[in-house]
Amino acid sequence: MDNSELIRKREEARRILRGETATSTQKTPEDAVASPPKKQPATPARTQAQQARTPQPQVQDQYREPTQATPAPTPSSVKQAVAAKTIPKNTSKLRSYNLKTFEHDTTVAIKQQQESLLSMKLAEQTKKQQATSVANTKSGHPFLLISFGVIGIFLIFSITFFYFRVIRTVQPIAPLVERQQNPTYLTYNQSIPILLEAKTELFRELQQQQQSNLPPQSITLLHTTNQNGDATFPTSLDLFTFLAFDTPSYLTRSLTNQALLGVYADTEQNYPFLTFKVASYERGFPGMLEWERSIIDNVAPLFGVPQNSRLIFRDSAVSGKNIRISVTNEDVPYIMYGFLDSTTITITTNPIAFKAVLDSYNSAPTVQK
Repeated sequence: MDNSELIRKREEARRILRGETATSTQKTPEDAVASPPKKQPATPARTQAQQARTPQPQVQDQYREPTQATPAPTPSSVKQAVAAKTIPKNTSKLRSYNLKTFEHDTTVAIKQQQESLLSMKLAEQTKKQQATSVANTKSGHPFLLISFGVIGIFLIFSITFFYFRVIRTVQPIAPLVERQQNPTYLTYNQSIPILLEAKTELFRELQQQQQSNLPPQSITLLHTTNQNGDATFPTSLDLFTFLAFDTPSYLTRSLTNQALLGVYADTEQNYPFLTFKVASYERGFPGMLEWERSIIDNVAPLFGVPQNSRLIFRDSAVSGKNIRISVTNEDVPYIMYGFLDSTTITITTNPIAFKAVLDSYNSAPTVQK
């Protein structure tokens, strides 16, 4: 292969790279010599740079077999190559992925909505079943409801009848006197008028009440009358002066308020008592201790018991209250006294009477004490 043919092949290769068609006729060496090659116009720098970056095809050696020439690219193939470079190859995958995500979200939302609707339907069915069961229960036992109603009405009627016909009609054994007309610091059942004219008359009246058939567990008081005929109780000082009790002077000076003389009726026997008040415990208790030397001689005629001055007092207790009691040789209570509170003293002949007077004092209104 001579130089002219080599030059021709190089030119043909360059035209192929520039996109020119290779349809031009081949020139003979004589044509090449007769017509020298035309000078190529100067290409711009940019074209030269692109040609520099473009790899030059290797020229087949004359001793090697010539390779098949690469066909020239057509405009349609160039457009397809450009479109293949600009459009991603995984476009179908991206579209299918986005479509799959939307379908997944839609499926989840529909599933949740169906579940909520299902739960609402189940809740409504449960409520309907419960309401139906309650209605069946109520409607299934009308006889029991009617029976309970009849029994309740009967019980209410029976209780009302028993209260108004039995309890309200039962009269107390010893009705209390209206304390508003004759207030005292003891609750009592009845009072009997007396005249403070002679001690013997007072002693006889009190002893007569002790022998009377009084209502059991009742308290009877002896009262005087004023000029208007109203029932009153003598003061402690007036009663002690009338009875001529030989009391210590400081005990006499400490006497206050009313003196209540009466009888407590037990189920078997009646017991007399005398209750009075003093100004203070500090003056009342020492005065009572000193009065023990003559209290039996002063009180025995009033209570209707035989006098026995040789008896002595000893300490005891009744219902939590300290008392001083004298007993006979047979250990029978004789005369005793004690404090109901710090200023109220009761003298009687039996612990039973002392307890009854104490209960009566505790049940009296506080304003009257």
